Amino acid sequence: MNRRRFFVASAATLGVAAIGTAAFVYQDRYSFIAEAVRRLMGHDYRVAAAQQKAFVDDFLEEYSDKRTAGLIAFQRGHELGLGSSFSAYQIDRFERELITHVVTHTDYLAKAAGDSHELSYLGRYPCRNPFAQFTV
Repeated sequence: MNRRRFFVASAATLGVAAIGTAAFVYQDRYSFIAEAVRRLMGHDYRVAAAQQKAFVDDFLEEYSDKRTAGLIAFQRGHELGLGSSFSAYQIDRFERELITHVVTHTDYLAKAAGDSHELSYLGRYPCRNPFAQFTV
């Protein structure tokens, strides 16, 4: 095999590997966030589709596309048993931020235990207290 064929074969192999990895990692950001909230909140999380879309849009505005894509890759790695302590930390931190966002931007805390009504999304800035600091 001469150099030219070797180079073309190597480039083709790398291209196929990159496409395969991208297809493996790719998941719609909206469905990823919605599934994560349902998984973390359990049966208590019921919200109308339009309000869920507004919630996810606002969350993704604060949480960048690159961070979300990286987190999806970390999550997929953990599902396959390929995770590290760093990726576990990043997933845990993301889940905490997501739950904080759900609790502070919906009427979850105002809902009585066992109440069966759907949650309402209160908007991007529901708390008008200038001294409130919601940190993870």
